[in-house]
Amino acid sequence: FATAPGARGRLEVAVVRGRAVDEVALFTDGLQGLALRFEERAAHAPFFRPMFAQLRAQPPGDAPGLAPALGAFLDSPRVNARTDDDKTLVLATRRAPAGAA
Repeated sequence: FATAPGARGRLEVAVVRGRAVDEVALFTDGLQGLALRFEERAAHAPFFRPMFAQLRAQPPGDAPGLAPALGAFLDSPRVNARTDDDKTLVLATRRAPAGAA
């Protein structure tokens, strides 16, 4: 666990230079079967694509209206059929400053 003693030494971190991070997703292990492509060690884009699209459509700042929809999705029969573990998901995206091309 990220909060366990000594976790810092076991975390995988990658520094990517020359590319800005536009979107970030943090999730608990209950979602890893839905959110990851284990063979490629990559995110499963179809899982995240609609969620980030909804988030980008919101005005800057918190998007409190999305929390109930996300909660309903995470507690849906379709998702619950794939995991019985906890399901926590945090999404963030960075937008270009106003007036930037």
